[in-house]
Amino acid sequence: MVLPNNGAIITGGNSGQCISCRWYLGEISQGVHACEAFLRGIPMRILRGEIDHRTPYKNDNGIQWEESAEWRKFYDEALAG
Repeated sequence: MVLPNNGAIITGGNSGQCISCRWYLGEISQGVHACEAFLRGIPMRILRGEIDHRTPYKNDNGIQWEESAEWRKFYDEALAG
């Protein structure tokens, strides 16, 4: 099975909000993650899950969290065992 986002795993207290998003691009440099909303780096408050990005956030270019279909499939398969 191919993992979403090239198998990237977010660690270090970061939330799954970003990796489960269809707009997530991955780590662009050491410790800096990007998405279509934040091409130069996802704000730490969103990355850590302190902010729910299903609602607009400053400078998100009108793009908010949407569940990735690949992520949902992976998640459902993992739960099914």
